[in-house]
Amino acid sequence: VKYKVEFGLFKRMIEAEKTITLDFQEAFSLAREIAK
Repeated sequence: VKYKVEFGLFKRMIEAEKTITLDFQEAFSLAREIAK
């Protein structure tokens, strides 16, 4: 799950048009989605 979350967050950063800031809440939310 850890590497899938890291990849998912990295992908969001790459695809974003503007600079985005990711925090623990977004990482935790993505981890919960992946773990389902």
